[in-house]
Amino acid sequence: MGTRNLGGSRSAAPIFSLDNPVPLMGGNNKRTRPSRESLQPEAEDTAQNIKSQLPNSNKNEWPECSQDDDDQDEELLLVKKAAAGLVQKRRKVAIKTQVKAIDGLCSKYLGKIDDMERTMSKIAGSNTTKVSRKFTGLGKKLQAKSKELETAQSAYQRVGVTTGQ
Repeated sequence: MGTRNLGGSRSAAPIFSLDNPVPLMGGNNKRTRPSRESLQPEAEDTAQNIKSQLPNSNKNEWPECSQDDDDQDEELLLVKKAAAGLVQKRRKVAIKTQVKAIDGLCSKYLGKIDDMERTMSKIAGSNTTKVSRKFTGLGKKLQAKSKELETAQSAYQRVGVTTGQ
C-alpha cells in the first residue's frame, strides 16, 4: 500500500489505492459507504439470479411456503415457550432458596437475641454494658437481614409464588 518514511517525520501527502479511494494516512480516515443507488442494480441482479435458479417458478413470483415450514415454526415456538418456562422455574427456585437462607439467618439472630436477653437479665453490674453492646449489634444485623428478607419475599411474590410464613 504505502512506503515507510524513515526520515523521521510522516509524509503529509495522502496515499491512495485503487481499491480504496479514501486516504489511508493523514486527514480524515473514515471510509465512505457506497450509496444505495450504486447497490440497487447489483441487488436486483442477485434477486433475478436466485429466481432463475428456482425450479418450476414464475420469474415474477416467489414460491409459496410449504406446510413443513409452518410446522417448524410451531415447533420452534413450543421450544421457546418451554425454555421460557424453565427459566421462570429456575428463578423461582433461586428466589425460594434465597428466602429460606435469609429466613434461617433471621431465626438464628432472633435466637441469639433471646439468649442475650436471658443473659442480660442474669448479669448485673459492669458486664451489662458489654452484653448491651452485643445485643445492639445483633439487633442491627437482624434489621439488615429482615430488610433482605422483605426484598426477597417481594421478589418471590412478583414471580408468582407466596412464601409459607
